[in-house]
Amino acid sequence: MESTFDPQAVLLELIQHNDFNHFSGKFIRDELVKYRNLWKACLMTRHGTGIVLRDLNEGCYNVDTLYILAAPGRAFDLAKVISRWEADEVKCMEGKEADSFLGQGGHLDETVFEVWWD
Repeated sequence: MESTFDPQAVLLELIQHNDFNHFSGKFIRDELVKYRNLWKACLMTRHGTGIVLRDLNEGCYNVDTLYILAAPGRAFDLAKVISRWEADEVKCMEGKEADSFLGQGGHLDETVFEVWWD
């Protein structure tokens, strides 16, 4: 039996329910859906994952950092889209840095964006 579960859809749903400072979850989710051809996967979390865990009990998905794995050959176009999101910091990982971030499994051609809102 084939699974119909789509973890990426669940993660996009979580993104849209966040709003803080310059981050508008609905806007970012809509942008990600609109430009779905520019990326392979995305995940929103925070560096201190204990904070996320702590606040779940209060009904809060306390995240501030969006990671986006660019589609092959689309990193430049994705960077242009990201530049409109009023993020406080954007980091682009490529080559060995991206490979290390993704688990050192031969991901040297991958590009990962780290987008952070304060």
